[in-house]
This record gives sequence, C-alpha cells and structure tokens, in this order.
Amino acid sequence: MHWIKEFVDNAFPLNSKDVDLESAFTLKDINIPSSLFKYRDVNESSVKNLTDSTIWLADPKDFNDPYDCTHTIDAKKIFESTFAPTIEKIINSSKSDMTLTPDQMDRLRKVTDSYEHVIDIILEGENESSKDLFRDASFKLQSALYDKLTGESSDMLSRSFKLCSFSAKNDSMLMWSHYANFHKGFCIEYDFDVYTKDDYRRRFIYPVIYTNKLFDATEHYVNGASEYSNNLHLTLAALIKSDVWRYEKEWRLIFAHNMCPERCAYPMRKTKAVYFGANISRSDKDVLIKICSNKNIKMYQMKIHKCEFRLIPDEL
Repeated sequence: MHWIKEFVDNAFPLNSKDVDLESAFTLKDINIPSSLFKYRDVNESSVKNLTDSTIWLADPKDFNDPYDCTHTIDAKKIFESTFAPTIEKIINSSKSDMTLTPDQMDRLRKVTDSYEHVIDIILEGENESSKDLFRDASFKLQSALYDKLTGESSDMLSRSFKLCSFSAKNDSMLMWSHYANFHKGFCIEYDFDVYTKDDYRRRFIYPVIYTNKLFDATEHYVNGASEYSNNLHLTLAALIKSDVWRYEKEWRLIFAHNMCPERCAYPMRKTKAVYFGANISRSDKDVLIKICSNKNIKMYQMKIHKCEFRLIPDEL
C-alpha cells in the first residue's frame, strides 16, 4: 500500500493551507477494494444487521485494542510552546505588584529553555532550600498537568467518532477465531463498487495505517491556535494501529461526532455474499441460509484445506 503515504500527505498535513482533499480522496477511491468483509458471531445483533442490510457504527471504547483511536503528545513541548507568553504574564503581573527589578524582567525575557531558570531569577535572594521546595512543587504540578492533558486528549479523541471495521480478506484464520467465535460464526462480503465517489460509505472509508509508534499529535496541538490548523488530524489518529494488527488488512468507515453522535445501525446497499464458518452449527447455519435465500445473497461454506493451513470457500 505504497499510495497511503501520498494520501496521508495530501489529507493530513499540519497546515490546512497544504490540504488537497480532492487529490487525497481520488487516490484513496481508486484503491478501495471491490469487496470488504465483516466477521461476525451469530447473535441477535448480527442476525438483525444481516436481515436489515445494515452495519453497526460502534464506539472505539468497545473495541478489543486499548490503543484504538488514541494518540500521544509531548506535553513538555506543548508547555514550552507557551513559554514566551507565560513569561510576559509573569512580567506584567510583576509590574503591577513591583516584585521584580527591571534587571530581573530583562533577564526573564531572555530565558528560552526551561522554567528552572525562571525560578532562579524570580527567587533570587532566597535560600537554596526554599528554591528546591518551589522547584519540586512546580515540577510535580507540571507532571500532573502533562498526564492530565494526555489522558483527557485521548479520551476526547475516542469520543469523536463512531466507526465500523472491515477487512480486505475473508480467509484469515486468526480473524475467524477472534471475531467469528472460533470459526462458528459467519463473514459478510459487502460490495463497495456500488457506491459512487461522493457516497458517504465510500468517501469515509479509510485504510488503517500500521506502525510501531502511537500517533504523535504534538505539532497539531502546538499549531492548534493557528488559523491554519488542520483538525483533520483527528481522523488520522483514528487510523493508526500497531503493527501487530497488520494481518487484519483493515479498512474503517468513520463518521465524526457531528454526523453520528451515538452508536447506531447504518444502511448498506449491497450484501454480496455470506461465508459460513468451518465450525458453524447446523441451527445457526439454517437461520442464516433462510435470510440469505430471502434476500438472494450468495452463500459459501468455508472448509479447512486437508494439506495446507488455509480456508477454502465452497459455494452452496
């Protein structure tokens, strides 16, 4: 998927002036697989989705990956980005209180690296014990604020979307085990060629980006006050997953909070086929066969290859 980097560069640059959404979405559009698959256990919800030709837009908090839709930030760097304005506030406050000398004010304006130097200047004349106590309290407060900012930021992000996950493959032994009740469930094939380029179901389907590092949103937060801030980085954060999930070949249909504030069913126009797990029970299979027959959906039985570690779809 070498095209993904170009897509990311066009859709999610730091500066909104550099965004080229049409180029990004055109590039993505020509790379969307014709079919995407959804592994399901046989239960009331999945049977209803199949019957109603819908998918379920879920909250990321319901997913099995604790890192889903999270990100990291360098809170110290964000803190330092506000360093100069904070220094001016200290100086302006001092002007009214007359607690700092002109020389101290001048030296404060020249500090560019850390609050440790600020503390040294402000507390000139105090003994080292007092300075140490102030430093310790200050650094503990900063650390607590960093942790709070990081946690609240990730929590906010996870509440910003509702989404549904698909896979580009229907024969993953692991996914049949993880998401289809140990091969006792089923897999639905959805036809994405039936959607036009501007249909939400095609426009807002994205490839998951696998990497070894969490998405770092630091620069986006630093740039957040700019009129050219690109808030589309929130969508990018929802696409970043650990390399350990690469075998899933996942695509995600993502709707922002303003489009879908609550978990809900969402219509899909074409159910192309249904694949029955290799270990599906007779009773569950009969339920699915009845639905597929009524809706004229193709059916396949997944069978275990006798000589190789792979699954074979056998059309019914």
